Amino acid sequence: EHGIQDLGVTGDAHFDINNAGQIAGAMFDPNGNQQTCLWESGEPRTFLGTLGGKNSHAMAINNRGQVVGASDMPDGSRRAFLWDRGTGMRDLGTLGDKEIYANAINDAGCILGVSYTPQQRLQPFVWDVNDGLVAIDPLLVDAAPFGINNGSWVVGQTPSSRQSRAVAIWRKGTGTRELLPLARSLNGLTLLNDANQIVFSESPVRRSWWVLRRFLPPRVSWYLWDPNCGRIPLDPYIPARRKELFMPTDINNKGCIVGILSSGPKLPRSRAIRLEPIPKRWRK
Repeated sequence: EHGIQDLGVTGDAHFDINNAGQIAGAMFDPNGNQQTCLWESGEPRTFLGTLGGKNSHAMAINNRGQVVGASDMPDGSRRAFLWDRGTGMRDLGTLGDKEIYANAINDAGCILGVSYTPQQRLQPFVWDVNDGLVAIDPLLVDAAPFGINNGSWVVGQTPSSRQSRAVAIWRKGTGTRELLPLARSLNGLTLLNDANQIVFSESPVRRSWWVLRRFLPPRVSWYLWDPNCGRIPLDPYIPARRKELFMPTDINNKGCIVGILSSGPKLPRSRAIRLEPIPKRWRK
């Protein structure tokens, strides 16, 4: 038992932890470059290397200890990587672009990431050991929220036949399932668990008066979509005070949601909350 543990000085890096307590992130190496690191209980930190360039950073680690992220190449481009103990750091290849990032990995080793086209548009993709990189058609599902579950479903949004948008899930070999229509686009992080429950919000309505835009934060409403119960507004169950904003950060396979309630920028304070599902109270 270590309580709070100082992992060392880091730069602008993302950190992720798996069920075994392994942590993937990035630290400065002896040359001052940021390099992917792995922390394991009772072991010193391990630098995982790069793909030939100076810097690399991790984005996710699964419960098998596999790490994904992005690394500099010798020519200055950035490529997605998969690291595991048996093979080390592996280049996932390219869709023809110079910037490609791996953002999530499930326990089956299926990876979700994005590539940047020359026009700086996001091209989502999935990777697995059998088929390599497979591009996801953005017209089928825009996977920018970076969510993939252990069933290899990706959550995003897609245009419907009426030229509006819909929350959708997509899986290689299965295609797209539209779940519910959206009045506006998905807003920010979208969460997905192994039961295909989804936590999402839509882009807030733009305020027409500059005074309201300046002094009142945009109203963001959050929802849970459940395969059996449909769309459930979460706002009635969020104990938010005046001017507090809610940001969910994760949902587990039982439907429990954790998140942060934050106040305004002048007196920034945050409260962590947990929402535990009670299906018989939904919609009441």
